[in-house]
Amino acid sequence: MSNQNKRVYVGKERSNDEIGGGRRPGSLSPPSSKKVKKDQDDTESLERMTRQNYVNTIGVEIVTSDDDLDEDPFDDPDSNNCTLSTDDVFKRIGLSQNVRDFYKNERNISNLYDWQKKCLTDPGLLNGNNCIISLKTGGGKTLLAELLMLRESIVKNRSCLIILPYKAIVREIIINMSAFEELEIFTEEYTCSKGRIPPVKRTRGQNIYVATIEKATILIDSLIRENRLKEEIGLFVVDGLHMIGEEGRGAALEKLIFKYLMLGSGQIIGMSSTLGPVGDMRKFLKARLFSSDFGPFKVVERVKISNNLYNVNDEGDLIPYSKMEIYDKNRNVDSDGIFSLVKDIAPQKSVLIFCPSRNDCKYVCLMVATHLSGLSGIPDERRQQVIDLIKNGNGGKIDEVMEIGIRAGVAYHHAGLTDNARHCIETAFREGNLYALCATTTLSEGVNLPVQRVIIYQPKVGIDFLEKSRYIQMIGRAGREGYENEGESITIVGEEYIEKFLDMLKSPLKPCQSQMLDKVNLEGFIMDLIYLKLVKNVEELRDSLLKTLAGIQDNDECLSLMEGILESLKTHKIVKIENGVIQRLYH
Repeated sequence: MSNQNKRVYVGKERSNDEIGGGRRPGSLSPPSSKKVKKDQDDTESLERMTRQNYVNTIGVEIVTSDDDLDEDPFDDPDSNNCTLSTDDVFKRIGLSQNVRDFYKNERNISNLYDWQKKCLTDPGLLNGNNCIISLKTGGGKTLLAELLMLRESIVKNRSCLIILPYKAIVREIIINMSAFEELEIFTEEYTCSKGRIPPVKRTRGQNIYVATIEKATILIDSLIRENRLKEEIGLFVVDGLHMIGEEGRGAALEKLIFKYLMLGSGQIIGMSSTLGPVGDMRKFLKARLFSSDFGPFKVVERVKISNNLYNVNDEGDLIPYSKMEIYDKNRNVDSDGIFSLVKDIAPQKSVLIFCPSRNDCKYVCLMVATHLSGLSGIPDERRQQVIDLIKNGNGGKIDEVMEIGIRAGVAYHHAGLTDNARHCIETAFREGNLYALCATTTLSEGVNLPVQRVIIYQPKVGIDFLEKSRYIQMIGRAGREGYENEGESITIVGEEYIEKFLDMLKSPLKPCQSQMLDKVNLEGFIMDLIYLKLVKNVEELRDSLLKTLAGIQDNDECLSLMEGILESLKTHKIVKIENGVIQRLYH
């Protein structure tokens, strides 16, 4: 990474992809509308320079015509330096001096990455065009989204919605953005039973709704029924856009995005580190693409087969690196050599071990804790505090394996734990009271944890083989800037998986495939459109379906499924169709 792409640090600064940290300034009143207007007027002189800088540093104007959807107009945004300063960028997006000072102090940053400057000053983005941001884990996507949400709330006086894949990430964002209350920007959590439906209108300030996919659906539906969506939600952010192609939740995310495309009047920002070809996605979102290979830190990718370690080169080939010694006394319980891979850097450096299943997490945790119990130099009382906190939140109980692990500096982490237990474990790991975590793949996205080495214990997720997108997310956990500036991943590959794993390494990322080309999922979507009165007749329904990702990828199949679904709904007397007009018969 060139010096121009490094951030300038003042004291100990936090990564600009990690929202949180830094010191709090004194009380700060929100900027007046006059002040914001003045700053906007002051920055108009920058517009020509911004546009010229954009053309000079990127070399091409961004276009959004259908003919250009297969092109990547931002394929090398960090190839040249951006001449705009961070203050110039903040002015350009309309943030007053008070807000700029507040934000830089709160986040403890002094400079943006070049790609962020170029993206934030892109005329199309500033004019409200939808955008897809494709960048490596840790590259700074989250901070960019946060700045756009600040702009939407302060400059445009509209609320924002950010959709995240897991509750743990929602909680992290809620905590980190709570400081914005000083600017009269209020974060509201929408997970499980949390979040008022419909949301309460504020007389002052704006909301940033932070939601899981499922709860965001309920929130958006309530705003549609109240006829409030168009006027209230000005920015719609999807963090983890690739999940639209995943079984189960992918269809729900596609439906959610479509509703906002249909009835919203704001901007959509979709972000991911594991998007394949995005031509269909761009057509669906009517979006321009910002992508880059930029990464603020180096991750060394390795594979362990038998007792041999290999480096993975850019083409996916294995290059011999070294031979590992597995001591005979450990061979019976640790034939894969996990002890050696952990002991090699722990407890001075941290380790994250991805396991195929929850049971594997507990097994590996117990194995490491039992055989490497003497590693941790953390005082017993600090580990006891972690155990007590988990007990206090669970009626005085803690799993035996978890307690044994924590006493040795190890813990396991998966979705089956209580919110309190996961929070205690994540906090203990960040603070250095634990040196190793054994986790399922749910930890591969979102939550920022300080990890020097990632170990993938067999390329499996449950009973399924590891896909390329998930693999990239997992190895991307190593070397989070602000924690560790260089990381390493080691995938343990059994003999029976070698060929399939090597094929995966060499394969490109697949494009996201719509999960609505499925009778059950599409029927649910059609029922939604009818129930919310978004379509009145068969022609409107047909037109709507052709604008979905499913319709774009296979319009014939989509329409064929629609016809069958409508016949089924009529047969079961759920709807009545006369002269093409759809009338629902249930309430």
